[in-house]
Amino acid sequence: MSLFGKILAFLNIFAIVGAVSLMAMSYGKRQSWQYAVFREELWINGLPLDDKDVDERQEPIKDKIGEKTQLDLFKQAFPTTPVATQAAEVDRVKQELDNQIRSAGDKKRQIYTLARILAPTSITFEKRQQAVAYESYLRDDKTFDELKARLKNAHDIAKANRAKPYEEVFHDALNGVFRDPPGPLAEAFLAIVKAEPAAPFEQALDRSLDNQLAQLRGQFDQLFADAKEGGEGIKGGAASQRKSATARLLFDMVEAMPSQPGGDAQPDLVNNRAYYRVLIVVGIKAALEAANERAVILQQLAFEADMERLRERNLFAVEHRKVVDLARDKKAEVDSNTLLLARKKKEFDAHQVALEKRKRDVAYYQEQLAADRAKTTERLQKLQGLSDRLLRERVELHRNTLENQELEKQLRTLEEGR
Repeated sequence: MSLFGKILAFLNIFAIVGAVSLMAMSYGKRQSWQYAVFREELWINGLPLDDKDVDERQEPIKDKIGEKTQLDLFKQAFPTTPVATQAAEVDRVKQELDNQIRSAGDKKRQIYTLARILAPTSITFEKRQQAVAYESYLRDDKTFDELKARLKNAHDIAKANRAKPYEEVFHDALNGVFRDPPGPLAEAFLAIVKAEPAAPFEQALDRSLDNQLAQLRGQFDQLFADAKEGGEGIKGGAASQRKSATARLLFDMVEAMPSQPGGDAQPDLVNNRAYYRVLIVVGIKAALEAANERAVILQQLAFEADMERLRERNLFAVEHRKVVDLARDKKAEVDSNTLLLARKKKEFDAHQVALEKRKRDVAYYQEQLAADRAKTTERLQKLQGLSDRLLRERVELHRNTLENQELEKQLRTLEEGR
């Protein structure tokens, strides 16, 4: 081979090596860009729903999220519990909440914990008021004792009143106390009493708590089941529905996850690590949709709360007017009775003066009577003495008369003998 041929062969080798190196660099860059695009898609769309979620090549998306990617994703949002799918995050949240409910303590504390967990999912003012009732009266033993005393008082009043239905009297007695309404706690107790009128109070209250615990537990389990299906009453919903339902659930459960440090540190979505984790799991798009939906619900709740406050304000104004009118009537009655009392007091004072005068007269006449009695006694004693003397004189006269009669008989006898 000539020298020129050798040079060309050597240059071809260098060209091949350069082409291979360029291809390797291009492939590496392509892989890097693909990973960057994949990470951006994860940031926008979130993690795959479950193990069956596939990409456009029908490859499981979960397989692309290795341990390194998971640690990288969750390094700023509780890296000790990374997940690869939204379903795994839903299961993790449910497990933590289940542990929280079981460790709460007795049935009252479990109801309180369930109510606090379900409160953010309330979409009506009535549901939110029910959650407030649970949190108000089952917070500790003191508040529960207050609830028990209030229910016992209403129960006893309703039992004692035979003129009206039990339910009507029971509600009137509860509403007569100026406190937050017991809401579902009272209604559950009332349902037990209506079903078994002879049930003792303690037994009815305990059974009502069992029913409410079962009901709230069912709502809690159904909430997570609906999230996996795509919504309430939906079986096997579309991926978009399931993602929206999962985003709403995880967004609402942030406040109920105290085991996650920093959950209450910052209220915004980015600086709060619990909300930031939701962004990572469901993606910015679904998270913002969930936030907007929750904002709409909160606006509606705020509107309903304003309407309820306005209704209660008007009711208070009506009741206050009744109380004011009653107070005015009582004030007029008090004024009338005060004048009557003053008049009666004057009469009483006049009667007191007359009574004192009569007392002095009585004392004077009693003294006179005592003096007259003394004189009468003295005269009676003298009369008694004269009577005794007269009696003696009469006895002496009678004796003398008898002697005279005897002497007269003797004298007649002597005269007849002459």
